[in-house]
Amino acid sequence: MNLTSYLLRQTPVEPTLLEQILAFTQDNPQVIAGAGVLLVVLLVLRKFIGSDAGPKPGKLPRNPKQARRWAELSIQANKFRQAGDFYLIANEYEAAYNAFARAAAYDEAAEAALALGAKEKAAMMLEKAKKYVAAAKLYQQSGRYNDAGEVFARAGNDTLAAEAFEAAGNWGKGALHFERARNHVKAADLYVKARDFKKAGALYEAAYREARQQSKENPARTRQAGEFALKAAGCFEKIKEVKPAIAVLSDAGFFEKAAGLLRSTNDLEGAADLYVKANLPLQAADLYVQMGDPERAARLKGDVLRSEGNELAAADNYRQAGEYLEAAEIFRRHNHYAEAASMYLQVGDYLQAGEMFLRAKDPRKAAEAWERAGDYRRAAEVYQRLGDGRKQSELLERAGESFEAGLNYYRLKLPDEAVRVLSSIPGEHPSFRKACNLLGDIYREKGDAAQAVKKYQQAVEGQKVSQANLHPYYNLARVLEESGDPRLAFALFRKIQQEDSQFQDVAARVNTLKSRVEEADRKEREKTAPPDTSTATPVVARAKKRYTLLSEIGRGGMGIVYKAHDQVLDRVVAFKVLPSDLRNNDVAVKNFLREAKAAAGLNHPNIVIVYDAGEEGDNYYIAMEYIEGRTLRDIVVADGKIPLPGLMVITAQLCRAMEYAHGRSVVHRDIKGSNIMWTDAKLVKVMDFGLAKVIQEVVNFQTVVGGTPHYMAPEQILGEEIDRRADLYSLGVTLYECATGTVPFPKGDVGYHHIHTPAPDPREFNKDVPEAYAKLLLKCLVKDPAARYQSAAEIYEDLKEIRVR
Repeated sequence: MNLTSYLLRQTPVEPTLLEQILAFTQDNPQVIAGAGVLLVVLLVLRKFIGSDAGPKPGKLPRNPKQARRWAELSIQANKFRQAGDFYLIANEYEAAYNAFARAAAYDEAAEAALALGAKEKAAMMLEKAKKYVAAAKLYQQSGRYNDAGEVFARAGNDTLAAEAFEAAGNWGKGALHFERARNHVKAADLYVKARDFKKAGALYEAAYREARQQSKENPARTRQAGEFALKAAGCFEKIKEVKPAIAVLSDAGFFEKAAGLLRSTNDLEGAADLYVKANLPLQAADLYVQMGDPERAARLKGDVLRSEGNELAAADNYRQAGEYLEAAEIFRRHNHYAEAASMYLQVGDYLQAGEMFLRAKDPRKAAEAWERAGDYRRAAEVYQRLGDGRKQSELLERAGESFEAGLNYYRLKLPDEAVRVLSSIPGEHPSFRKACNLLGDIYREKGDAAQAVKKYQQAVEGQKVSQANLHPYYNLARVLEESGDPRLAFALFRKIQQEDSQFQDVAARVNTLKSRVEEADRKEREKTAPPDTSTATPVVARAKKRYTLLSEIGRGGMGIVYKAHDQVLDRVVAFKVLPSDLRNNDVAVKNFLREAKAAAGLNHPNIVIVYDAGEEGDNYYIAMEYIEGRTLRDIVVADGKIPLPGLMVITAQLCRAMEYAHGRSVVHRDIKGSNIMWTDAKLVKVMDFGLAKVIQEVVNFQTVVGGTPHYMAPEQILGEEIDRRADLYSLGVTLYECATGTVPFPKGDVGYHHIHTPAPDPREFNKDVPEAYAKLLLKCLVKDPAARYQSAAEIYEDLKEIRVR
């Protein structure tokens, strides 16, 4: 049974068309065979007839063979693109690639090349098609990185171009394109590989600056910035360009490495400065030694030793460096007083030197130091303890203690010296009468009765006999008795006896002289009775013209100052003639004499000594110590400002002078640079202490302070009651001017500014002013007196903590 019969039998339903066709073919095999033969013939004929026919529009080849035949016919007809399509159908990709290439169909050619697996050919076609990125990627895949780089560059993609060139080992071109892409680090890395260190250094430096800028917001970039700076410097070093290497290292804070580079160029000065910045002072010190500057080396070593707590070794180095004040303070703290004293001598602080020598149990050197400081009184006291009376007397004389000096010379049996000194004491001086009494004793001992009488008379001139003057009256009576004037001697002894009957041997002398007088009376009855001796014999009148003016020194609101010669004492003085208005004001005259007396009582090495005050001719005058030197104002005008080490010494001396005067209730009221002298011996001398108040009573207010209110305290400008704190304000203005070359308020409504405007920081005018000294000045210039320094001693204590480099 065949399959058809089986299917028919198994299917009870109506036969389908297929079943009917199968049944027909079984039943009519001849018909079917004939139809088959006919079909085969027709197919053969069709194939034979159609095999040479060309492509038909809208028709596709039936098979690869026909596609190949059509492709060949298309090439013959110069239809290369069409040929390429047919070759693709025929799976002949090489032929298709060539055909598309000839047709400039680069995209299709690339596809054909890719079908072949020929990526390089595909890349070439895509490049021609200006599809650069795709082409470059195919070059990369083919390992042709240089070509890929060039094509990426043509596409304008510098980053991909740089990466391709880097892969090709073409460092120079890779670096160039990274640079164009502003990838400084990658560009620099490749320039290093290309041995172009100059460009690499410049780009690392750019990367450093960029990272440093970003580190403000991203601290993590700080470390990267440092790495880039080091790389930049390394590149500059390789090409021997030291300056840019040092610049970037210094900017990045790599001072030690920068110093090493500078050192290699023999720029030892610059290297030392960088070592200091790197906090490597010992290395800097070594360089200073090599440079022949041991002082700076010692200063740095001193700083290191002090920071390590080895202060005494530090002080030795400061001494070598010329930092004498620094060394002195250290030696003082450690009780090395002799060393401290020698350091104070070096800076001209003789007062402190004297203190230290005294503590070091070297009183003679202490006295010598105080003598140099002008503190003659203290020096004299030491010489007294040393038993050097002559030196003691000389210093007492220089201290203005003329009576004590004269008395001392007298005790030393140096009568001529005693006479010289005692004779110099003016009539207005509190010791004048005592000096005259002692001079009488000296002249009496020398046998000069006339001079003795004259001096004893001056000692008691205008005074009645009293317990206070019994001695000079007694001495006068004795010399009169001895010189042959018994009547006057008798009269004086009687006066003394009436005051004190038990005084010495006055009773015996009265009895002895009584008989002599009676005898003389009998012999001279015709003569006039003895004169009334209720008061002492008139004092010999003082010469009207004691001072000879030599030259004018200066002038201002407080009068004219001359250099003058004191004819009585044979010495040069500063002779100030006060304003003529003074003599027309009785109250002012009285106050002037009172204030002059107070000023004359000031005995300090930093205050000008007042010798004498009074009236000569039509003028009132003050005779003062004559000082060789310049005023602080003159120095500032000439030099712009005073160097800070010198200003520290000046400030210290001014503080001591003002503390001394204020302690005796004397306020200056006119502290300013033109009232302060700087002597050739490097001593400050303050003039006119306490005298401004007198002049204020008789002259216009604006001339009280030399014609300018630039130095006046707010309370003084407002006319309020003032005290020593006003002096401290004026001191602050004066020191401010010395430190900066200008007063705090040089222009505008100066009075308003002093009352309302805060003083500008002095460092705005002189950046070298230490912060601590600037604060000191500004505290002096506080508007409210209660908020200022309250004493000059407070200023001095703060000053001792200030270090000037």
